[in-house]
Amino acid sequence: MGENDDRLPYIAQKAHKEIAKTAIGAEETVNWQYFPDFHEAVDGLRGLNCRVIAIEQSEHSKSISGLERKNNNIALIVGREVEGLFADELAVCDEHYEIPMQGKKESFNVSVAAAIGLYQVALLESK
Repeated sequence: MGENDDRLPYIAQKAHKEIAKTAIGAEETVNWQYFPDFHEAVDGLRGLNCRVIAIEQSEHSKSISGLERKNNNIALIVGREVEGLFADELAVCDEHYEIPMQGKKESFNVSVAAAIGLYQVALLESK
């Protein structure tokens, strides 16, 4: 529920309540901003000098273990639970990385994929 939040107040309040239930207070200490559109969010990230990285299986994806630190911030984008990221969304990401898997499953739960991606970025920060 920020300045740029153009959702109806009751919709924004309901979303905030659901986030607060899951985040258990972290939403008060982590800077975040609501964007009504994926492409607006990517533009906003680019304005912050972020490298926009999709965690998604695609024809262009590389193993996330090869993620390297460059001279800008990293913004990780994870897709929807079933559909993942759409082609037009992948097209505006700077790079695509996938998480190697073994066995018969082909995807992780979104929260697990995000956690693995964030861990990989944390490893870069510690180097």
